[in-house]
Amino acid sequence: MNQFKRILTLVLVVIFALACVGCTGSQGGSNTTGASEHRPPYVDESAVEVVDYEDNDHLFDYKTEKWDGPEGYTIVVPQGNSEAMNSAKYLQKYFKDAFGVSLAIATDATEVQDKEILIGKTNREASNTTMAEAEMKVSLKGKTLVFDGGHDVTVDSAVKKFTRVTTNVNEAATFSLTTDFESTLDNKYEGQYAGYKYVWGEEFEGEGIGSSWFQLIAKMAGSDKAEVSKEKNVVDVNEGRLKLHALSYFNNNREGTEYRIPCSPVTHETMNFKYGYAEIRAKVPYKPGCFPSWWTQSTAGVCGYRTEHVMFEVDIFEIFRTWEKTPNIISWYEADFNYAGKYPNCPEMKRLNIKAKPGEHVSLCDQWVGSNQQSYHWEERDELNNEYHTYGYEWTPTEINMTIDGKVHAVYDISKSRDSNPSTSHYHDPQGFIFNNHIFLEGVSLACVSVAKHPKSLPSEYYVDWIRLYQKDDNGSKIYFDDQRDYLS
Repeated sequence: MNQFKRILTLVLVVIFALACVGCTGSQGGSNTTGASEHRPPYVDESAVEVVDYEDNDHLFDYKTEKWDGPEGYTIVVPQGNSEAMNSAKYLQKYFKDAFGVSLAIATDATEVQDKEILIGKTNREASNTTMAEAEMKVSLKGKTLVFDGGHDVTVDSAVKKFTRVTTNVNEAATFSLTTDFESTLDNKYEGQYAGYKYVWGEEFEGEGIGSSWFQLIAKMAGSDKAEVSKEKNVVDVNEGRLKLHALSYFNNNREGTEYRIPCSPVTHETMNFKYGYAEIRAKVPYKPGCFPSWWTQSTAGVCGYRTEHVMFEVDIFEIFRTWEKTPNIISWYEADFNYAGKYPNCPEMKRLNIKAKPGEHVSLCDQWVGSNQQSYHWEERDELNNEYHTYGYEWTPTEINMTIDGKVHAVYDISKSRDSNPSTSHYHDPQGFIFNNHIFLEGVSLACVSVAKHPKSLPSEYYVDWIRLYQKDDNGSKIYFDDQRDYLS
């Protein structure tokens, strides 16, 4: 009998030990690369309540008026104004696609015609040339349809809002709105960004991703369970927003699929920049298992160069928990080992004595947190998933700063090297913007908590109202363009 008790006790001890190992493995996750070391440990967020919410932020008041157009009308733009010309092309395409009507575009250097559609500050009497830059107005003045705005950005927004709500021939939507657009930052955030001027942006007022500066690239990996997709139900531009959704999803043609996550909208082939202050107005999902982000990477893209074997990455924010956002700066060192023991143009590889076989490609992540960096913690977060906030990123020759609603919470000194490479040039390579609305899931990304444990977190909705970039004239700022918006071709 005593022997039986000893055997039973031993079996129970073994079972208890195995159970403890299993618990540790399921909660701790695994950090296999330097890129994941900043991620927080597992925290049980099962008590977090996910509130359903309908986003009506894009709605605006307008009225529909009778109009004898668009048949027989000419679109008129200010001579020499390329932005107004782009707005005219968008409107031209809309009338062709919606009503089968082909309209000519002319400049205001031509003679006045009986039937005209005016875009921006033309020399026609009906155009308003003194409107404040944040204002826009669409009106009918006799037969003339007039799109007014104080800036090219607000004029373009007026055109695209008009196309969203005008649905019938011989009708026109008219409205008057004041926006939050500012072409300079001299008076914003108490002079913190004095001297910055607007140089580029995307208001996401068009329809479809092709109407924007962004292209879709799979920058984040999927898995058998999680499909990375370009479909409109997960990534699209509509209703004045860039909309990124992560979904629970079943695909008859893809065995094992349980989730669909969006491809990354990126600007690498359309716009790169060096230095400036960028900000977005966005509603970001702070939900268990969800991984939204706004980030940049150095790229050859349209600028044509990047420091060899090093890619510079800035994570303006990554969301790992339901109450905080985390910024990071990362150097991805890459070397092509064509000859054993050689480290071409990559002193950091040599310093760390990275071993590799001939011909093997190796990446090394050097991640750092800066002098005053702290993950931003929200004090009030009951309705955070439903709120729009302004997220900012300032990049100068000496510093990188991250902000929320104008308040700096992270500072990075990039004036001197942090590694054995005597050059810090890769901290100053041109960059392009990237958005993601990813998920934490085994086999997809290293997770502090898997979305599989929190099915109510999906759908995860990440909406970007606008992105704007400002630069100074005196600090070496540059911007590189290759406008590939599909309605311009």
